[in-house]
Amino acid sequence: MNAESMALLASLVGNNADVVKMQVCLNNAVSAIRVYINKEVDVEDLYPYQVAQLAYFYYKAFDDSHLESKSQGDRSVTLAKEIPDYIKKMLPRYVKPF
Repeated sequence: MNAESMALLASLVGNNADVVKMQVCLNNAVSAIRVYINKEVDVEDLYPYQVAQLAYFYYKAFDDSHLESKSQGDRSVTLAKEIPDYIKKMLPRYVKPF
């Protein structure tokens, strides 16, 4: 994990950040992006903002990661299981050659 990714995530999370949770979320984000683009590259150097955004997405949903949906009163929320579309649009998609 590089320092730039951690600094970007820390600025998104703000004060009172759980450093261990941030590290877990950054590692998960890097792994998810590698799988998505299907290349073994240093995604933290190539896509630092996308890594930070995805790690922040994971950080916010960390305590609810085992849930698919939750209700609070008359409100209901369905939680995403994969990389959000707004982050996917900023990443290249590897296409296997024929």
